[in-house]
Amino acid sequence: MTELSSPNSTSAQRTRNVLSGSAALFGARVFGIVASLVSVGILTRTLGREEFGLWSVIGAFVGFAGNFDFGLGQGLKNKLAALAAREKRDPALEGELFFSVLAFLVVIAIVSAVLIGGLSVLVPWAQVLSVKNPALEGPAHAAVIAVVVLLLLNLPLNLNLAGFLAYQEAAKRSLFDVLQSALLLLGVVFLAPLLSIQNFIAVYYVLFNLAALTALVVFIHQRGWSLPRLNLARIWSTVKDLAGSSVQFWLLGVAAIALFTTDPIIAARVTDLGTAGDFSILQKLVVLLIGIHFTVLTPLWSAYTHAAENRDWAWIERSLKRSITLTVLLFGIGGILAILLYSPILHLWTGRTINNTPLVIAFAFWAALYAWINCFSVLLNGLNTIRIQVVVITFGAIVHIPMSYFLGEAFGVKGVIWGSVFSILPIAISNTFQVKKIIDGKKVAANYA
Repeated sequence: MTELSSPNSTSAQRTRNVLSGSAALFGARVFGIVASLVSVGILTRTLGREEFGLWSVIGAFVGFAGNFDFGLGQGLKNKLAALAAREKRDPALEGELFFSVLAFLVVIAIVSAVLIGGLSVLVPWAQVLSVKNPALEGPAHAAVIAVVVLLLLNLPLNLNLAGFLAYQEAAKRSLFDVLQSALLLLGVVFLAPLLSIQNFIAVYYVLFNLAALTALVVFIHQRGWSLPRLNLARIWSTVKDLAGSSVQFWLLGVAAIALFTTDPIIAARVTDLGTAGDFSILQKLVVLLIGIHFTVLTPLWSAYTHAAENRDWAWIERSLKRSITLTVLLFGIGGILAILLYSPILHLWTGRTINNTPLVIAFAFWAALYAWINCFSVLLNGLNTIRIQVVVITFGAIVHIPMSYFLGEAFGVKGVIWGSVFSILPIAISNTFQVKKIIDGKKVAANYA
């Protein structure tokens, strides 16, 4: 009797972990959204139009820097989740695995910060970002260099995210998301009016790192791990074991960055930095839906890994169908509301009048397609099934920038987003068919077992 009830008990516990994690992350996300809305509202009134555009465009660098870990965070998350799903666990092995990856990333972060930070001094950032105001050229150059270095140093600190999610402790992680949002909001409220633009941006990302450091220290403390004796051979052996899936995750992440975060930079190139700031405001409004959606999906990643380890494919299929239903409802209703109400919302939020319905419609299509892709990619990533994803998303990344640039030159900023839509459509089709093939195959195997 115990053996028959055990799988159901495990599935129920997994579902509870996902629901509690999703609820906590949702609450943290709502807080983060409110903090972000207040921050943008303050900054649009405190900073000049080009200064705000600079702050917005530099925000795209967050995604770029996060991929310098070569996918090790994602590979570590899957490995830890699989180890945690085993009946006989080895906490010492789990701790050694985590600390080995952490030590490797510390070295990578320091070396990268020195080399890339040094090389970035030579880049004419004012020209790259299309800065028109001569007085802003120097501050823009200094701000970009400071952010590049700070985000590279963030690499090992952000490993706490992989740890919390691997152990299905998304609720704990959500507390540090709230901390980070609160720190950044306080920085905007008290420091933006007092500091020069380059100093404000630098301090903003120092606070960003401080929250990540706090989360990392708490995660390690709560695991109760003792610091193992590590040597270069052991660290390298661990990294090599994770390299196969990690490199694929890294390529996936790099391609995703090119697809999903470069549009404000392209908009700046085809128009100007001020228009790119307005473009970024509209994008932030639509991305709110994506952020809420992905917050709900995040705990599913490791839960899918856990379920696959226990061969609970029925639970996986049920959870996928629920996520698809949520996606259709959220982006159907949310997209319509965004198209109808964006102008008064933006005026109340930022004090600016922006009327560009064709651009908002393009953003609504882009966001819905992005969310559909996430439903299936979270499952594929949790199963370490990423090779085809890498190929398809790399193709999309290759065509995205020239396509968005060409359409942007031809049709203005709305062309930039339609270029993104056309670039990611093949990914949505491929991910959907991959998942269908996997689940159908498992059903057939179960029927013959």
